[in-house]
Amino acid sequence: MEEKILSWGECIIETSPVGSSTWKSVGTVKDGSTKLSTQAGEEHLAKEEGGAVIARRVGCSTYTFEFDVFIGAGDKRPFDDEDGIIEGEHQFRVTPKSKKAVGFTIARSNVSCEDNYTTAEGILLHYVAKCLKPEKGKTITPFENTNNASS
Repeated sequence: MEEKILSWGECIIETSPVGSSTWKSVGTVKDGSTKLSTQAGEEHLAKEEGGAVIARRVGCSTYTFEFDVFIGAGDKRPFDDEDGIIEGEHQFRVTPKSKKAVGFTIARSNVSCEDNYTTAEGILLHYVAKCLKPEKGKTITPFENTNNASS
């Protein structure tokens, strides 16, 4: 039986302003904190008298991308923020360390930041990207990892 290649485990998160082709790492990401969530689109039902459904329409799903970054001495924050507000739109590329595993890109998003501190972990920045629909294509675009980081 052939080994199943999954996208779990360590990944590389890169970002850039929308429209730029220059990617930069977000830094040291906390283990297990990277998460892409889907919120199902709003459902609209047409019901006849008595409650039977005669038609159904569902809106587009929305997506939220979250991750935590450790900030140590000398580290630069991946985004400039003003009390958690990050200006502009940003794109993301999430590449699994496992070669041939499926990664994804987010073409447009608005990003916010929450500063956290504990004596157990130090300074930890929690980033939340609310994904936006691009002019063309899908909000989340999968791709096969072709890097040679590991197999």
